[in-house]
Amino acid sequence: MIKCSKIVQPLAFKRILESLKDLISDALIEFDKNYFIIQTIDSSHTSLLELKLNCHFFSDYSSLTGIKIRIKFSGIIKAIKNSLQDDIITLKIDETKHLFSLVFENKGSKILPDDRIVEYELKMLEVPENKIDFPKDLYENTISLTNNELLKLSKELIAVGDKVVVNMVPNIVVFTTYGDIGRVIIIYKNHTSNKSSTSPCLVNVVNQTTQTVYLKYLMAFTKIGSFGKSINISFKKGFPVKIYSLIESHGSIRLYLAPKVNESKLNKKTFLQKTITSL
Repeated sequence: MIKCSKIVQPLAFKRILESLKDLISDALIEFDKNYFIIQTIDSSHTSLLELKLNCHFFSDYSSLTGIKIRIKFSGIIKAIKNSLQDDIITLKIDETKHLFSLVFENKGSKILPDDRIVEYELKMLEVPENKIDFPKDLYENTISLTNNELLKLSKELIAVGDKVVVNMVPNIVVFTTYGDIGRVIIIYKNHTSNKSSTSPCLVNVVNQTTQTVYLKYLMAFTKIGSFGKSINISFKKGFPVKIYSLIESHGSIRLYLAPKVNESKLNKKTFLQKTITSL
């Protein structure tokens, strides 16, 4: 049986998914009662990601509710890149043939007067039996940055190193990276008497914490973060780093990064699983 649903806001849908191309390989897609959900764990088991989009993105969404599939995300990106800006997009799922399709339909314009329909059929992969469980919100230290500030910060740091050491104490956060040419240190200080939601960086730290984050993830997150007002990065000793942002009027995205542990022989996969289980 084939089930279909049209995208109500195709341009926003395409832009949001395309912004995730550097963060997702295999995508586990679930049509929840209220949300279109994409989840993924990267091949090195360093990161977990979840995107939630409100079901108002779709017409006839109820026909898809309860379906869960897994596909190569690169197939979606290739289809989106080749589509036209004003295309109407329809999702089709054929559970019998194990195919997930994206149909792009253009009703014609002055540039292309004839109707044009393109359908991409993507092979479904086997859905894993184990559910991806994400940590609960038990974080005590959070840094809130505007997307522009995070982009500027990431560019300045990645010009020298590939990872950043984040040191936090109440009202102060220090970002430090090292490379062949030297190091870069960036410090943000919040004055307790002048904390404002318009500040490019708000530091809400309860306990002194130090953690390391790979800069490629921060750079990649700024692409999806541009759809929201701010990006929150939360820390807790021994726990995955959480990066979270609301996608204005559309949904939310969260990314968890396994902490870098130099002194331990524990592999990343085991460590990430243990920290998630302990939450």
